[in-house]
Formats: sequence, structure tokens, C-alpha cells
Amino acid sequence: MRIAAVERRAQDQKPRKAAVTTRARAKQTEVAIAEEAQKGYNLLVVGVAKITAPDSGFHPDVECVAKGFAGPLAVVAARGRHLQRPADGRLKILAPFTGTSVSHQAAEVAVSLARATNVPITALFVSHTGVGDGRTAGATHRQGEAILKEVVALAERYNTEIRTAVSAGDMAEEAILKEADGGRYDLIVMGVNRRPGATLLFGDVSASLLEKSKASVLLVLI
Repeated sequence: MRIAAVERRAQDQKPRKAAVTTRARAKQTEVAIAEEAQKGYNLLVVGVAKITAPDSGFHPDVECVAKGFAGPLAVVAARGRHLQRPADGRLKILAPFTGTSVSHQAAEVAVSLARATNVPITALFVSHTGVGDGRTAGATHRQGEAILKEVVALAERYNTEIRTAVSAGDMAEEAILKEADGGRYDLIVMGVNRRPGATLLFGDVSASLLEKSKASVLLVLI
């Protein structure tokens, strides 16, 4: 009886199959997505073969997909093992965190991924202080630790292991890439803001990460 109960619990805990809907491409991409979006989806995840264009902007395929959805976006660029073995690639997550609302949203996504895959997460606070004395660096570090307490509390609520790191002095993209390479992270999850204009732009930092990062990148726009 005890063995049967354990087997039932194990069966209940197995991941449920995702619902997959395949559409024949009879319409323009943005039109098809706009029609599908009317069913009330809360998030569009964009993962296509070509993410960036030669001019460092987004590839037209990404632009077409994004135009058809007015809600929150997540743009995924797979690298390394996630590109080679997408079904079983492990995760080691780095989440740059600034304390802004979009940063909070991205942190929630990062914590959810970490919890689902039972892996720890690292939250990184970056502040570009330029040339300064030790007191300036010390104040920046204390400020970073105070801000990071918010994402630590979020992770603890979901029983997710988390560590924090503070970087001061480097430009944001340099600090993130340095931390990602040094810690051998597999995934960078970062919140971004959409820049005004007809072209899909998330800013210089995200563009640099998409261009240079060896780790997979997940950009969250809420």
C-alpha cells in the first residue's frame, strides 16, 4: 500500500504535457499572431532561428512576430548547449537586477525558471560609478545589497536558492558579460524597456548581450 501511494504521488508530480498548436502559414506572421492573441494570452515568447540582424538590431522575423502582439514579450536567444540540446540543456541562471518594475518582473520569471528546474539563481546589481574613491565604492556596494534584498525575499518565498553579487565601476553590459563568463552561467534573464518608435528596440545593454553573450539570453518586456 505504501509503495502504491508513493507511485501515485510520483505520477501526480510529473510535468504535464504542454498544449502545442500548429498553424499553417497562410497569413502574414503579424496578422496570424494578432488573431491568435485575441484569445487572451498574457505573454508572447519569441524564439526564432535568427534573433539579431547584421546591424545589431532585431532580425525582421522578430519584428514581424512582435508587431502582432501588444502585450508582454519575452525574446529568447539560445546559445551553446541550449542550441545544441534544447530538451536537456541545464540551467545556471544570472539575473541582472536594478530594482525597477521591469527588473522585478524579470526576476519573477528567473525565479520561476529556477524553481521549476531546481537550480540556484544569482542576482547581480550593476552600478557604473566611473572613477571614484573607496567611500563611493563602499556606498554603491551598500546600495546594491539593499536593492538586492528585494529579489532575495522573492526567491525565499518560493524556496529557491539565491546568491547575490554587486559590480561597480564597469559599464552594465561589461559587468554582466564578465559575471556570466566567470561564473559559467547558461542563461541571462533581464528585464528591458521598449524604446519608442516603429523599430523594436530594447536598448544598448540588451543589444550588446545579444551580440556578445556566450550564454543564452532571455529578455523580458512586461
